[in-house]
Amino acid sequence: MNSHARMPKDDVIHVNLSEAFIRGANLAGASLVGANFYKTDCAYANFSGVNATGANFASAKLQSSNFTEAHLVGVNFSKSIATDAIFSSTTIIGGNFSGADLRKADFTNAVMTGVNFSGCNLRGANLTDALITGGNLSGANLSDVIGLTKSQLMSAATDDKTILPKTFAE
Repeated sequence: MNSHARMPKDDVIHVNLSEAFIRGANLAGASLVGANFYKTDCAYANFSGVNATGANFASAKLQSSNFTEAHLVGVNFSKSIATDAIFSSTTIIGGNFSGADLRKADFTNAVMTGVNFSGCNLRGANLTDALITGGNLSGANLSDVIGLTKSQLMSAATDDKTILPKTFAE
């Protein structure tokens, strides 16, 4: 697949792109319902405004990818590498980011409900003005997270392995 191709919106529903190379692809506004991106190299791809309900990005390479204003319901990002990825103003419901590398990812103004961040590396991520309800931050590395509030932290499950920012140390 041409990594810089713009894919038609109707051509990606339930598509299987597992282990593909689509680095830098422009999928903005596409319907990715049920799409499989397992172990796919999607680094630098544009997913802004997509509907990726039920999509699988497990173990995908998503460095510097853009998911701005995407609709992500029941999406699996477990063990993905999404350093510097942009999830600003994104709606994420029931997403699974367990074990993902989200260092310096941008979740500014994101709405996240029931999202599993257990075992995630969120070091340096930006959570400014993000709405977090009912999530799981057990075992997550939250050191150097920008914009994390006590309200956000209290709305999610944590444990003794969760690494909090120094500003939360008591």
